[in-house]
Amino acid sequence: MRCIIRENGVRGPFKGLALTVARDASSFGIYMLSFQYICDCLTPDYEVNKPTAGVVLFAGGMAGCISWYNMPVDIVKSRIQADSVRNPRYRGWCSCAKELYREGGWKAFYRGFSVTLVRTFPLNAVTFFVYQKSLTVLKRLLHVDTL
Repeated sequence: MRCIIRENGVRGPFKGLALTVARDASSFGIYMLSFQYICDCLTPDYEVNKPTAGVVLFAGGMAGCISWYNMPVDIVKSRIQADSVRNPRYRGWCSCAKELYREGGWKAFYRGFSVTLVRTFPLNAVTFFVYQKSLTVLKRLLHVDTL
């Protein structure tokens, strides 16, 4: 942190914050909604609130993959965060996006996408599985039906 502040000033730690908030706010909304939607689609009506482990794992993995629809925002955010404060290459997110497009067209906004998805599916499958199991244990311990 000291190094960031020394190199970039007090504003250094906040570089790219607006894009991070934009990316995360939209991604996590889609993430949670798509998980629930996939679970609902793959769970029979008579088991509506009890998806199987397989359904939870699949829905979690897919929700993670779907949430990366806005990878272009992440790519632009990362470039802005890595940009020099003393000798900036970009004036803002718009100039960064234009430069990125000039460098490689639309493909530049999705560089590394396949590797991200390979990592994302198992990570989010396990995340939602652990989340669901933790919720079940908490409900049992607290003697509640909904949580």
